[in-house]
Amino acid sequence: MNVVFGASGLVGSHLVYELVKRGEKLRAVSRSPELKSTLQRKLRHYQDLPENWLDQVEAVQADLQDLPSLEDALEGCTHLYHAAALVSFQAGDYENLYQTNAVGTANLVNVALAKGVQKMAYCSSVAALGKPEHGTEVKENTPWKSSKSNTAYSKSKYAAEREVWRGFEEGLDMVMVNPVVILGPGDYSSGSSALIKTAYSGLRFYPLGSNAIVDVRDVAEILIELCKSKTSAQRFILAGENLSYQSLFSRLAKALGKNPPKYACPPWLGEIAWRLAKVSAFFKGKPPVLTKETARSSQKNLNYNTDKIQEKGFNLRGGQKILDWNSKCYLQDLRDGLIP
Repeated sequence: MNVVFGASGLVGSHLVYELVKRGEKLRAVSRSPELKSTLQRKLRHYQDLPENWLDQVEAVQADLQDLPSLEDALEGCTHLYHAAALVSFQAGDYENLYQTNAVGTANLVNVALAKGVQKMAYCSSVAALGKPEHGTEVKENTPWKSSKSNTAYSKSKYAAEREVWRGFEEGLDMVMVNPVVILGPGDYSSGSSALIKTAYSGLRFYPLGSNAIVDVRDVAEILIELCKSKTSAQRFILAGENLSYQSLFSRLAKALGKNPPKYACPPWLGEIAWRLAKVSAFFKGKPPVLTKETARSSQKNLNYNTDKIQEKGFNLRGGQKILDWNSKCYLQDLRDGLIP
């Protein structure tokens, strides 16, 4: 029995998609009572799913903070996919992030050990990796160092990884991936896919830094292949292409039929922008669209090394394929009135 935690999220829903395609026995776990309708909406772009595919999905409601619900969800589980997480770059959200990502993962590991789960595949993040002291290249073994520049989200994911490693030491076989910015169809109002909606709305400025993108289908496929393989106690960076923000937003704008941003946003302007966003959010009663953490990180140049996953024989989709496909899905959802 395959069990997917966080099945209503971007990676979790695509794990469901890949497992259903393969005819695997599947239990999808989420806090949402409307999981099946959420899956149907998020996976609407795929035409290769079998007829009545939702009948293959056993939907279960559970919470990482509720041990009895975890015990029920993991009954009979052989392969566990952990893609449940809280993502926020608000400094004030640290306690919620830690409780969900770190304590929640510890709870899941403990129950998996008690239930005799064969193997766990954990979807972490490059946010849990260290930053290079010299140069810009980030590898799986780049050492983590405590720093004031580490975001609350980074700290919570690093703590979650430690729980997964602890589980391995106590007898739970595991593997993990560290994806970069994940793009895929689904919810464009939050998370990394919100980049697409932002680009469609129009951008005049681009940050001076760089990042990397990866296709959600690659993340899901690789998680499953690694979980079913003999690979054990390893982590892998997943990145389709390293891109400057200028290139990312220009190529995304072109794919969406929009004008690319023209002006570079220097650090000083970014410092003004996040402060204005904070004030605006206060009066609107909503989280700011730009925070101090995201503004400053967008000025950094990091390149993510993918040699390790390529040595396993995986070739990830490149940046243009990712952007073209995601833009096509977004425009279709827009035409169908599914994007507010």
